[in-house]
Amino acid sequence: MNGRSFRWAKSWGSVSAVFGGSEAVVVMFRSPQQQDNDAWNSIFSSALAGAWFARKEGPQGMLKGAVTYGGLFFLISYLNTGGKRSNLLEYEEREVPATGNIK
Repeated sequence: MNGRSFRWAKSWGSVSAVFGGSEAVVVMFRSPQQQDNDAWNSIFSSALAGAWFARKEGPQGMLKGAVTYGGLFFLISYLNTGGKRSNLLEYEEREVPATGNIK
């Protein structure tokens, strides 16, 4: 059980590193001065992560991975904004207040 838990943790850490690193790279290249954070950064970084995960399948597999991950995130973002593409540029992170009483 201990060995399996370590493998899961290692796998989860590498997935988190790929998504976090690709997000940082996209933000750095897309908007180096203002550090804008819109939905397109997440879409492009998801496409980059999809290409990375499929790197062992060659260029065609990387393209499929990029289209799959980027397309899925675009679809989720598009549906989340009510189907308005212009709202994808107005992405903002919102804090949701916690419910319940904490003592």
